[in-house]
Order: sequence, then structure tokens, then C-alpha cells
Amino acid sequence: MSFFFDDDDDTTTPDLPPPGMGAHPPSPPRTYQICLMVNGHFTDNKNDMYDAFYNWLQASLPKGSNVKFQLDPYEAQEKKYPLRAEIDKYDVVLLSGSRMCLPRRI
Repeated sequence: MSFFFDDDDDTTTPDLPPPGMGAHPPSPPRTYQICLMVNGHFTDNKNDMYDAFYNWLQASLPKGSNVKFQLDPYEAQEKKYPLRAEIDKYDVVLLSGSRMCLPRRI
């Protein structure tokens, strides 16, 4: 379910565009090429970051969207990167954080 926020108050209206905006036509089919630079994992499962980002991206799409993602993960902490010649094929480069970025609790 998507929500539109009205700047004048704190209410939300599910699945309705803001007044005056009307319905948007469906977007043409498109696959976005995404380079995911993985800087650590939540668990010992090497696919956990891929799964988390893929699921997050899919959940961000409205129902019936024609947008798809091709997500290519690289293990940045292991110094595994795309070749320079490959970078231009990507629409987006995402850099994940790592556990080391989180403040330690004392």
C-alpha cells in the first residue's frame, strides 16, 4: 500500500494521489542495473545483504510496476570490485554500511 502525505497536516491517504495530480500512466518496462558494494554482513550468510537490498527495492515499487532490478553484489571488504570498464553499465552504485559503522555500546 502506498501513501501520499499532505504537507498541511499529519494525515495520510492510502493509494490516492494528492489533489490536482491525477493518476499516473504506467511506466514503460525498465530494468535498472545496480552495483551493490557489500561492506559486511548481518549474519554468516553471504547473501544476507543481497537479499535485504533486493527485498527493500522490490517493496519500494508500487503494485503492477514494470520496473525490475538487476542487482550485482561485490564484496568490497574482500577488495572485490567491478572492473572500471563495467561501471558505466550500472544505473546506480549502492554502498552498504557495515557493523563497524555502528557506535559501540559501553
